[in-house]
Amino acid sequence: MGFSFLGKMSSGNKKKRLMYDIERCMKNVISANKSEVATDYMSLLRNRLVVPLIEEGQDGIDEVIELMNDYGWCRI
Repeated sequence: MGFSFLGKMSSGNKKKRLMYDIERCMKNVISANKSEVATDYMSLLRNRLVVPLIEEGQDGIDEVIELMNDYGWCRI
């Protein structure tokens, strides 16, 4: 058991915490558990959050913030 194992374990725990945070924030908007969020929502959300920023740059920020507000991630 070397340091690479500890690094992978740390990365795995971080991903689990992030997934938990996303699921917790979205629970008031959707009725899905962590597994369903991971399989059904994450790729769609990734695209909806990243593509506007890549294609429109700063002009895509409002769209991303609106989506985040829709899913309860931020309140601006």
